[in-house]
Amino acid sequence: MKQKKFFLIVVCISLCFSMTCGALEFEALINAPTPAPGASSLAVKTLPNGCLLIWDGNTIYRQPLPQADVFNPIATGYAGDPGFMAVSPDGHTVLLAAGLSKKLYVLDLNEPTPYSPAREIAPANYPSGFSQYWGVFLTDSMVLLDSGNFVTDELGVFDLHDPAAGYRAVMQKPATLAPGESAASATVAIDQARTTVYAMSYVFDSMWNSTAQLKRIPAAALIQAFQASSTLNWDTDATPIGGPNDFFTSGPAEVTENGHVLVGGTGGVQRVNPASETVVQTYAPFSDPMDPWHYNYTPAYNPVTGDIMLIVTDWHTFTTRLYVPQNTFGTLPVWSMPGALALLGALTVLGRRKLR
Repeated sequence: MKQKKFFLIVVCISLCFSMTCGALEFEALINAPTPAPGASSLAVKTLPNGCLLIWDGNTIYRQPLPQADVFNPIATGYAGDPGFMAVSPDGHTVLLAAGLSKKLYVLDLNEPTPYSPAREIAPANYPSGFSQYWGVFLTDSMVLLDSGNFVTDELGVFDLHDPAAGYRAVMQKPATLAPGESAASATVAIDQARTTVYAMSYVFDSMWNSTAQLKRIPAAALIQAFQASSTLNWDTDATPIGGPNDFFTSGPAEVTENGHVLVGGTGGVQRVNPASETVVQTYAPFSDPMDPWHYNYTPAYNPVTGDIMLIVTDWHTFTTRLYVPQNTFGTLPVWSMPGALALLGALTVLGRRKLR
């Protein structure tokens, strides 16, 4: 068992050696799952070993190796239009949210099993008219949800280890609404150290003009508010990044290793430097000047390989595909010379151990 773990670690290291840098262009991942019948999107997350996890609205698939265009089904029957997946810092507990159906599933990657009613959870006191739009783990068990009902929107927390203890709202987004205004949900992200949460308020007036504001919130403040059954204020406890409508409106969904925030929307994915409050780069392989709502982009990020990926939905054809940086994925790993030498070294070490 130890030898197997050692081999997998070296394989991941050699894959990192084989990465190349250059202009970021994208291509559809041929063997990646597409939405199951009845679903319109995909949920994609990265596991601690750099392998991707994909939920198509029925089946959960796992990569055997990073950057391999191979996805093996590990659990089926998790029905619903994928809203989001969140992976706990423990590396094996996964929360799946099925959008407007309001269903929440929990999957243990150490022992993935087909759907059963025991895989569903329902935190007590969750608002009956709300649905979970997005979520992240604040700790191994505390989950932060961005939820709403197309009139009001809030951030709330519950403990996955004790859902009976209940869901608690910790912040309204925005703090107040003017007459005729309504608030919609957005994606939410947390940095790699799990110290800072990024969220967005998304408000419509009576004429359907929208205003979006990106902000950051200390994760510790959200945890404390949950534990104290108190409420934070969006105006005073969240720090603005840029001004209103400076960024795309779907919201922040990922945070890179260097702290850049990936913000999705119909215009593509923006890479935002929160320190300078500027867009560093925009990823948008498709655009339609005649219809700005033609494509919707949701980012996915792999901190092990550094890959920025795009979940692209074409609303004209009702298709969704996963796009990855060009020439980075293959059906079998493509080794560079440093990667090959690393693998050869690992095999040599393993051979010597077997002779002892």
